[in-house]
Amino acid sequence: MKYYIQEIPTDNQNRGAWGKAHSDTNIILHSMGFVPLYIRQSDHQGFNRYIRQIKCLAQWEEQLSGLAEDDLVVLQYPSLENSFFLMRLFERISKRGVKIVTLIHDFIPLTVAPLYKKLLYLKEDSDILKLSSYLLVHNDKMAEYLYKKGVSREKVVPLGIFDYCMDTFNADLAASRLTGRDKPVIISGTLNPEFSGKYLERLPENMEFNLYGKGYIDRGEKNIHYYGPFSSADLPYKFSGSFGLVWYGDRSDRCSSRINNYLKIINPHRTSSYLAAEIPVICWSKMAVADFILEHDCGFVVDSLYDIADIVRNMTDADYEKMRHNAAQIGEKLRNGYFLRKAMEKIINH
Repeated sequence: MKYYIQEIPTDNQNRGAWGKAHSDTNIILHSMGFVPLYIRQSDHQGFNRYIRQIKCLAQWEEQLSGLAEDDLVVLQYPSLENSFFLMRLFERISKRGVKIVTLIHDFIPLTVAPLYKKLLYLKEDSDILKLSSYLLVHNDKMAEYLYKKGVSREKVVPLGIFDYCMDTFNADLAASRLTGRDKPVIISGTLNPEFSGKYLERLPENMEFNLYGKGYIDRGEKNIHYYGPFSSADLPYKFSGSFGLVWYGDRSDRCSSRINNYLKIINPHRTSSYLAAEIPVICWSKMAVADFILEHDCGFVVDSLYDIADIVRNMTDADYEKMRHNAAQIGEKLRNGYFLRKAMEKIINH
């Protein structure tokens, strides 16, 4: 039998790219005939966090107790509730011959998380890499990162990029957007400087930018147009512009984020939101996802945001239309869960 863990988050946990990426995974696996095993989260806070962990662990034990030899279960990592006891539970089912497929969303110790949280996850990261029969990772760069840590090549399956599921895609509504080579650059996602950096305060003044998301403080700059947040279902139809930008850090002349090394092995989810909307992408040249953008010719890469204006100026309409066409082809695959489906079929047929 094939199963997947579906964690049901609280309202506080189900937010942003986390919620979309996880829910899309559940949708795709369910469509492939996998059976859901539900884990419902609790709102207990403070000292009651221990009560929350005990209740959560009890659910995991109940749901996994029926798994038998050669059953396959997909886990999205990290789980919502960090617990040392959870890894012991995975160890027990692994010894029973259950195959654990772990889809890696994040490695917390490499992010900007608080130090105490990084330390909590160091051991858990090590354990999950050992206990998993297969690891679904963002891309080839993340795969290489794991090989250097001693992970067997046989168990690592790169996704290429995260899917961005949509039940339907209204082509007429998408066509009504103002798009084109000479239109503003789109910036979407969490716009809070604590997450993305302060580069939004230092954008080039010789370009127009359209911003979508939470956390932006509108300072009235004439070349920046802020449209606020939208749901993941509505967002692809709201984008108006030429390219979608993926950038982090405090500077515009270079990518200077505290997670630069992390960006070299991950696929930021906003990349998928642009491509699902059939918008070509601009990203930092050293990001791992840059390889995907260049391979599929669905955008271009830069070392500095000040390079964008000249690149676009020297681009022909035919050049842009080719990238937009390629983005549309990738977008159709993302909306239908192509990349996770392909990776899971490789594991099932292994």
